[in-house]
Amino acid sequence: MRKIKKLGAILLTGALMFSATACGGSTANTSVEQEKKLSAQERVVESQKKMQDVKSVEVLMSMDMGMKASQGSESQEFTMKMTGVTSMIQDPMKAKVEMTMDMGELGTQTTQSYMEEKDGKYIMYSGIEGTWTSYEIPADLASQYSAEESVDVYLKGFENAKEVGTEEIDGKQTTKIEGELSGKAMEEMIQSTGILDSLGTLSTSDQDTLKKLFSEMGSLKLTLWLTDDNEVVKIEEDMTDMINQMIKKILAEGSEGLEMEITNAVMTASYDKINAVEDFEIPEEAKNATPIES
Repeated sequence: MRKIKKLGAILLTGALMFSATACGGSTANTSVEQEKKLSAQERVVESQKKMQDVKSVEVLMSMDMGMKASQGSESQEFTMKMTGVTSMIQDPMKAKVEMTMDMGELGTQTTQSYMEEKDGKYIMYSGIEGTWTSYEIPADLASQYSAEESVDVYLKGFENAKEVGTEEIDGKQTTKIEGELSGKAMEEMIQSTGILDSLGTLSTSDQDTLKKLFSEMGSLKLTLWLTDDNEVVKIEEDMTDMINQMIKKILAEGSEGLEMEITNAVMTASYDKINAVEDFEIPEEAKNATPIES
């Protein structure tokens, strides 16, 4: 059971890393008729260009994960559903995050976080059940709260794009485009965030395990929903196959009869209020929290 719990912690941390990278105007003058002539891959490129001028955005995130594990007579099932809203403003960078994590029998937890760029530094404020802490984070980790970077990490590595249909989302007519993020692009994305180096809940050996696994993993399935003028409406990433590949690599190193399967690991991020997010105040109790030395 100890090995099941340790493996589950590593995989859950990995899944949460992907959700962190997603918590995150137009530069093109091309007409709708011209846009229709673009290939699916070219439309992804145009979408990436559009995000370069975004000054604010609101991201609605949802993640579902299920896991089954057994070893001998012992078995364990784990489910997690995470929902949240992230509001991001540029110049200077500022973010507000409200997140709820439902872990089934383990309970539910709601957290609030704020981030602000102040005097050339990036300060994070985290609140759980009314208790606040504050600490400085490095610039590469703060970039996940950039309106542009929140989408760019996916779009710049998006490959093998193909249109698979149309769908109306929140009153917007969109084109559904499927593709993938290569293992190399995933590794670069993870390294650029600095998240691995910031993990304090895992031992050094477990962090090394994660780094090795992510460097060897396969492609991540991605789906985009774009408007006719190539504005991003929603991104979905299906991590089920990729994480199961990670499990096989871990269990191959002496599983001792341990069997594990991820039944579902899908995250969606919907983008709203592009260049229309209203400014917000950081609560005084958060600002007055005793800083934690990094």
